[in-house]
Formats: sequence, C-alpha cells, structure tokens
Amino acid sequence: MKKEYSFKDGSLIYLFAVAGMLIASLNLSMLVGLIGGTTGQDATTLLSQNWTIYLNAILSETAYFLVFMIYSKRNKIEKFSIKNINKKTFDLRFLVVFVLSIFVFFGSLNFTTFFNTLFANFATPSSGRVPLGNFGEFLLSVLCFAVIPAIAEELIFRGVIFSSLKNKIGLVWAVLVSGVAFTLIHFSIFQTIHQFLLGVVLALIFYFSGKLIYSMFFHFCNNFFVIFFMYVSGNPNFGIFSNFGVTEIVLTFVIFLAGVGLTILGLYLLNKLTKNKENQENLSLNEENSRDNMESNKKQKRAENVDVQGGQYADVLPIAIYTIMTIFCVIVWAVNSFKGGL
Repeated sequence: MKKEYSFKDGSLIYLFAVAGMLIASLNLSMLVGLIGGTTGQDATTLLSQNWTIYLNAILSETAYFLVFMIYSKRNKIEKFSIKNINKKTFDLRFLVVFVLSIFVFFGSLNFTTFFNTLFANFATPSSGRVPLGNFGEFLLSVLCFAVIPAIAEELIFRGVIFSSLKNKIGLVWAVLVSGVAFTLIHFSIFQTIHQFLLGVVLALIFYFSGKLIYSMFFHFCNNFFVIFFMYVSGNPNFGIFSNFGVTEIVLTFVIFLAGVGLTILGLYLLNKLTKNKENQENLSLNEENSRDNMESNKKQKRAENVDVQGGQYADVLPIAIYTIMTIFCVIVWAVNSFKGGL
C-alpha cells in the first residue's frame, strides 16, 4: 500500500470533495422541495429551519469523509488511520496547540471583523446561521460545526491536499495554495480572511507536529470558540470593538501583529516538542543506523513519488483539475458574496 498522496491524488480528491459537497447540497434541496410540495410550506422557510441547517452541515462534512475513505481504500493508500493515534500522542503538544488556538483566535478576531465591515459595503452578508437558541442547540451545534468539520476537513485539506502539494511544490507554496483552496470552499467573502489565516496555521501545525490529530484539535478549538462566544454574547458578529475609528484600527493591527508573534512562538515550541519526542522514541536505535534509515526512507519516498508521478505529462491532469476547480470555486464564491451576484 502507498504511504503518501501524490500530486494527482490531491487534485482528484479536491475535485471529488467539491463535487460531493455540491451533490449533498443538491440532495438536501430536493428533499426540502419534496417536503415543501407535500406540506405546502415555502422552500426558503424550510431551508432556514434548524433541522435543515444541521442536516446540511452533516451531509457536507460526511461527503468529505466518504471521499477520503473511498478514494484512499480504492487506491490502497494508508496514510492516516487510528493506528497513528495512541497514548503517546496525547502529550504536552495538546496544551501548546490549545494555547496557540487562543492566540490565533483573539489575535485575528478583530482583524477579520474589520475587513468584514469593509466587505459589507459591497457584499451580501452570509445567510447561514448557527442555531443557538438553547443549551441543547449549543451542544448540537458544537457537534455539527466543530467536531465533525475538524475531522472531515482536516483529512481532506491538510491530510491530502497540503501533503501532496508539499511533496510537489515545497512547504511555503503548499501552505498558501492549500490555504486558498480551504478558503474558497467556504464560498463567502466574509470568511475569506479568517479561513485563509486558519488554513495557513492548520497546515503549519500539521507540518511541525507530524500528526493530523493536532491540527484537528486546533480546528475544533477555533470553531468551538466561535460557537461559544456567539452563544454567550447572543451576537453572530461579536468582536472586541463595535466600531472602527482610527484608534480602533491601529489597535486592531497591533493586536493582530502580537498574535502573529505569539503564533510563531507557539509553532516553534510545537516543533521543538515534536523533535524531542522523536528523539526519545529513537533512543534505542543506533545513531548511525538511524541516519542510514532516514536517508533510505527519503530515497524510497522520492522513488515512490517518481513512480507515482513519473512521465512527461504526469502533471498536466492535476494542474488542469486544480485550475478548473479554483476557477469554479471563485465563481461560486463571487456569486454568493457580491450584492446582486455577478
């Protein structure tokens, strides 16, 4: 079985993930239309009800998960499994990631809110909402909008897309490109700044920790914070500042830069802890043999990538898929975002 996702694998999974999400949305629309036609209720009214909001979230994330599982199994790729999670995984790095999630959340909170106030001048606010009328809805929202997305989206965007891009175009470009892909899939200008920053940090957490469980945990924390503060404040547009004068704008950027600095520090600590962990696990191995094994593994991975991606025109298909899907997502993003559509 293959242990890595190739450039082609990443592009195909991205294609199938977007298609799966759209099919799930189409099926929900058909179900709502059928119920509306049977009961005489307006389809728009049904789509705004809590059960359809929850079902839409579950169906979309389930589509991601099924795409990942089916593609990986059919192509015999065994990169991420429950075998990679054991008691040794749950260490100090979880605390570092939790603190890091606080830095990122509060550091970027008013930064994204500031840009969203600018976007509101020419864009249509998202019609989506999170049901938070009572504590039961809060718990269900945490499950549907924090727990499930943290698992399904990390498998697709960091586990497959980022990993396959990193092997092909390097770390920096892989972080940026996977961040853009993650942003566009949310189809809203009001999530653009936040989702891009989140996508970048999630990719770096996965890279420096070496395990997807830590980026999943960070993703969960971020979404949980959003839901929690919306529930407590009763305001979907909560922030540190309610309006933006000169002083508020300056403070917003100062807080953001401070958050960036603290995030870099957190990533440094995460990387250091990961290296220490790896060193401890390899203490029983001879140092010379370890180096030989590492070099051998690197050569083997390079050989596997050449075998999988070899050929003069091997990159044409994945590049075409990424290009077409990016254009498609940008169009949908624009239609959903700008007043009056395109």
